[in-house]
Amino acid sequence: MSENEQEKAAEIHQWFCHLHLLANMGDSVNKALKEYEKIITDGTGKLGRSQLPTFSSWSDKDSAAVRCIRTVCSALVSGGNASSGCPEDFKTYLFSKGKTCRLKRFEHTRFNIIFENAGAVVYHRNDIIEFLSKSSSSSLNMLLKSVLSDLQDQTIFQEILSVATIGKIITTPFLRLIDSKTVATHILDLNQHFLQLQINLKQWSKDPSDLISGETVLFPEVPPCKDDIFDAVFSNHMLPDTDVLSESASLMSTHLYLTVSRLLKNQLPEGCHGTDNETIREESLTVPKHNRTSEKNFADFKQIRHFKPNSSIEHIEATFNVG
Repeated sequence: MSENEQEKAAEIHQWFCHLHLLANMGDSVNKALKEYEKIITDGTGKLGRSQLPTFSSWSDKDSAAVRCIRTVCSALVSGGNASSGCPEDFKTYLFSKGKTCRLKRFEHTRFNIIFENAGAVVYHRNDIIEFLSKSSSSSLNMLLKSVLSDLQDQTIFQEILSVATIGKIITTPFLRLIDSKTVATHILDLNQHFLQLQINLKQWSKDPSDLISGETVLFPEVPPCKDDIFDAVFSNHMLPDTDVLSESASLMSTHLYLTVSRLLKNQLPEGCHGTDNETIREESLTVPKHNRTSEKNFADFKQIRHFKPNSSIEHIEATFNVG
């Protein structure tokens, strides 16, 4: 090969799975909310169950809002807490009201789960409070008491509402954009969408009114899904006191702006893949937008090892081959 051909062959384009951005966005939101909770509680960060002496020995590594979302799912979703949860009773209660449970388990579900479940918690909030309040306080175990005390805290609820808003307007359309086989079919086609995301987040960090109104369409090709959860989320925005909603949305947008700017820098202007030229487009023609297949294999492997710890390598390999 000529010297130019050797240099071209040695050049490696580094691309990244864009689904991982969603996982990092979840972490950023959690960090932002924990920071916000310390601001509004004079540094204690105590909201909901943390204000009760009964839970003084319980650790809180997450923000109160994310903790609430997690404990709700742990208590009321199949596959959650087997000893203290009551998912079947809750399903029966919802069935009597003509509803189905929209909550999802956290385990083995990594991408976008915190945002999806935030919307489901908003949707089911009144159902959950009514369901748990029907029992006497003495008959509720500690997990269910934790869920009830957190959901009855208006500050925590508005924070969850803010997370659900980001899920409906930003992260779920982003997930559909990455998964789509008809929109942004080439990985470089995502550049314009990433730039728009960065621009909007910077704007919302100063004034999130457009975000929390529910009228913004961040990615026109994949608009928000206006289902019953969407209606529940944005009808609650008409609450008389929405300062927490606005302030938390602003702070989360700031954290998300920094996360997006850091993780997507290669495909933003000035990045190594920020320019859509024909050479790079041709060389990256077969690059996928995500690495979901490999992620699924790792998740399947983890699940097999969890439920079948004595499985042989041959059994695991056969399971993957059949799948």
